[in-house]
Amino acid sequence: MAESRKPFPFVHGGCTCTTIRYRLLSAPLFVYACHCGECQKSSGSVFKACCIMEFDHVRLLSPTRPLMRKFEAVRHTRIYATCPKCYDVLWHVGSYEPSTINVRVGTLDLPGLMEPDLHIYTESKVDWLVLKEGTRTVKGDMNRAKEWPKSSLIRLLKCKKRYEERIKRESEARKLEEEAEANSHVDEGEGEAEEKTPRNGSPEPSFNEEEEAYIDVDDDEFERRYEEMEKVLQERLEKLSLKLSNQEETNSEGTQA
Repeated sequence: MAESRKPFPFVHGGCTCTTIRYRLLSAPLFVYACHCGECQKSSGSVFKACCIMEFDHVRLLSPTRPLMRKFEAVRHTRIYATCPKCYDVLWHVGSYEPSTINVRVGTLDLPGLMEPDLHIYTESKVDWLVLKEGTRTVKGDMNRAKEWPKSSLIRLLKCKKRYEERIKRESEARKLEEEAEANSHVDEGEGEAEEKTPRNGSPEPSFNEEEEAYIDVDDDEFERRYEEMEKVLQERLEKLSLKLSNQEETNSEGTQA
């Protein structure tokens, strides 16, 4: 009998005041730390660490939804998801790839799970921050086709297609609403028409030739690599759980003494 596959471990996160809570539904596509001046300013630290998730692989658990704030950056537009109470930034979506969500590693309950795969814009890194030997770095921005594992590129391609389908469905739904409104006749004296929820249009994701080349990679290879990523996260969770357990035992012994 084949061994049953372990479910993806519960990786939760949220803001400082716990008004917003979320869960990651899969291993991230990629984890990066950015040292550019813009990220230093926006994070209030010397670099910003994010795990890149598919747009539909982050589940909101709290009844309160985050506020979405639009910011015109130097290189692109970003939409920040912030807590309406404590104003912590939980994740952002960039115009360069609207089908993915950049979750702030520091908002995870166990941020130690998400060690960066790559440090980018290290030409702006502060001198007193010393990266350990063997750390992958680039002086500028990352090249996905070069830096990402093939399994993540395949997941990204599938994610882009799901995102395009969602945008298409929403566009068709808006068109039907507009046609219905145009054909309707409102009697004089009737109350104001129902206010529509404003929608911010997002640029459709684009594929470059290098990324398209991975679309034909065997699905079995993708599954194998994906399971490896999950295994790494499981191992990190077990190590952190053991560490926390040992700390509790030490604290308990100290109290009894």
